[in-house]
Amino acid sequence: MDLRKRTFQPPPPANEIRAKLQLSQTAFAGLKRVLAFQIANLMAEQQMDARFMSLEEWEAERLQDPGFVAALAAREPAYQIARLRILRGLTPKTTG
Repeated sequence: MDLRKRTFQPPPPANEIRAKLQLSQTAFAGLKRVLAFQIANLMAEQQMDARFMSLEEWEAERLQDPGFVAALAAREPAYQIARLRILRGLTPKTTG
């Protein structure tokens, strides 16, 4: 390419440069808002995942606590009585 044949192009007027710059700043501000929204959604999803756990996960976590295990053992006789009453069809109406 022959540089001597290139023609000099004057820079665009200042108002065009300002308009393009303003458009770029507006687009950048819009992009920042979109990214902030997407980041907030991702964080909310992660918090939601952390907040909800399966019953098996909850039980495994609670069974690590000695106080929970002791309370569960203390209630076991009442659960066994209730289970046997249900299995034999005994309800407050039939027994009382």
